[in-house]
Amino acid sequence: MTRAATEKVVAYVRVSTAEQADGMSLDAQLRAIRAYAEQRSLTITGEFIERGASATDDSRPEFQRMIEALLSPANEVHAVVVIHTSRFMRDVELARRYKRELRKHGVRVLAVQQEVSDDANGELMEGVYELFDQHESRIIGARTRAAMKENIRQGYFNGTKPPFGFAVEQVTSPSGKQKRRLVPDAVEAPLVGRVFHLYVGGAGAKAVARTLNQSGIQYRGLDWNRDRVLGVIDDTAAIGRYVWGRVDGRTRAKRASAEHVVTAVPALIEPELFEAAQAVRRQRDPVKSDRRPSASTQLLGGLLRCGKCGESYQIETSGKRNRVGVAAHRYYNCRTACRAGREACRGFRVRQDVLDPAVLTHLADELFTVERCQAILRDVIGSESEQRQRLAEVRRGLEAKRGDLDQRIARWCEAFEAGENLAQLGADRLRALREAREDVERQLAASAMASPAPLPPYLFKPEVVERFRKRLKATLGDPETGVAREYLRRLVDRIVISDGDVLVEGKASAAVALMAESRGGPLVSTTTTKVRTHVVGWRPRYDSNVRPTV
Repeated sequence: MTRAATEKVVAYVRVSTAEQADGMSLDAQLRAIRAYAEQRSLTITGEFIERGASATDDSRPEFQRMIEALLSPANEVHAVVVIHTSRFMRDVELARRYKRELRKHGVRVLAVQQEVSDDANGELMEGVYELFDQHESRIIGARTRAAMKENIRQGYFNGTKPPFGFAVEQVTSPSGKQKRRLVPDAVEAPLVGRVFHLYVGGAGAKAVARTLNQSGIQYRGLDWNRDRVLGVIDDTAAIGRYVWGRVDGRTRAKRASAEHVVTAVPALIEPELFEAAQAVRRQRDPVKSDRRPSASTQLLGGLLRCGKCGESYQIETSGKRNRVGVAAHRYYNCRTACRAGREACRGFRVRQDVLDPAVLTHLADELFTVERCQAILRDVIGSESEQRQRLAEVRRGLEAKRGDLDQRIARWCEAFEAGENLAQLGADRLRALREAREDVERQLAASAMASPAPLPPYLFKPEVVERFRKRLKATLGDPETGVAREYLRRLVDRIVISDGDVLVEGKASAAVALMAESRGGPLVSTTTTKVRTHVVGWRPRYDSNVRPTV
């Protein structure tokens, strides 16, 4: 039996909704690919069917499943067959990157309607096809966006999710086409006015969310929170100006205001009420108001997590201010509790001037004792030993794969020397096998570099550990400096605040690296073992940490 008779391939078909009427349906693609395979004695071992997905990027479930299978060590497939190169990818850079990676594993991409030779001329033509596919995609995108802009200008709605307060109504255009437009929603429209009146009346966004949640009123099946309230407050659709095109639908990047398209919709509130809300919003917005300190001054910012809901913490002020207008008291509190109220999460509120020194003192005096530092070093040694064992297993697998490739290359070379008429196919397979062997060699070299170096013996000396502790204590003793914040972020992975205690998860790798720095040596590359400990004696219900009243 010849090699061609046993060649294994997979079929990949893709369609977007608009293309189903243009002779590119999934069934039509599969029929063409099956006929192509039968004519060339190819065996289709799998079919990957992508429904309603764009090829301008690689965020396609079936595509990724196919790539993962083709790049696996157990793969025996030699080609992907598509009806047209545009089915595979409509982005030149991504197409070339994926095809290059597949070639390393002996896999080609074949197009039924665009056959090319496997040589320099074929590569040139393949590149031309890729450019045409990308150009066609961009032309289609520009035409679609122009049509959508015109649709908006005529008063119709393009999206699937209407702004809060509106519903989508099916209508017939003068040309007889089915269109959609925004109309006030019987349930949501009155709520928009209520949100604005509560906000202008003095309630903050979180207080508005709490009021609505306590009344049993939901935001489209979800609880209200601060961001949803502000989303309603900011949306000009409430005063009859719906703005389309703020965000790129594919990249999610914000577009310039010049690209926005505005259309008239029924107003839900008076313009005066909307402007009053915007004035309140500007006054309260921490981004636009310089009355609140910058979040960058938070010593523990980004490290704190709520032990109840897992959300991060943010700064919350008491509302009272000193003579110069700065908040008298600042608290760390759960972000969920701050934005959606205590009904969503009770959280654990604690004063910043209490928690900051408590964590610093614990790190400097209790966490990194001589005994703990030596235990960290032992843990790191154990972790590195496990890592070396895992890398050794990987290397054994790669060496076995290299040996198998060497044997296959040797068989092809013997066949050539024996004078067998293998034509172009033999040269292709031999080149693919050699590229695969080079890739294995690169992986072996990378695995050798990834193996952690053993810890230097001097790190176990008590004087080195003690020098590290003194340096740490001196640095953390001055929390106003940026160096203290930098040390915290290097040493601490996260701090979980629960009912009665604070759990600190440290980074053993960073601690070992800082021990090496304390001796004046280079940074030591280690694993990311975590150290878990508690801030002892912190009590959230006593003294200055009394829970706030609702």
